[in-house]
Amino acid sequence: MPRLSRSAGIVWSFRFPSIGSLSRRSKASLSAPVARPHIDTQRWLSVLELDQYSELFRKFDGVEDLIHFTEGDIKELGVRNSSHRARLMSSLVALKAKYEKGA
Repeated sequence: MPRLSRSAGIVWSFRFPSIGSLSRRSKASLSAPVARPHIDTQRWLSVLELDQYSELFRKFDGVEDLIHFTEGDIKELGVRNSSHRARLMSSLVALKAKYEKGA
């Protein structure tokens, strides 16, 4: 996958074709559990151009483990720069909305 710039959007171009297709599912299939797309935290940080936090996020299996985090949680992990926390939170909020929209 080519390197993406910040200007590509609030989640910096994470695209989930399967999320869009969830709205077209039949009513019968909506009761079945829906698997979330896995997003590797290291790849996510790279796309956000925040690779310096790789070690802080290494313990998480994927970004889906972080979507309910608050800015305070991110700060407790060790992200002290407020603009970096804002960038992380913007991405997490957008990803959470995509997950909830598809659920």
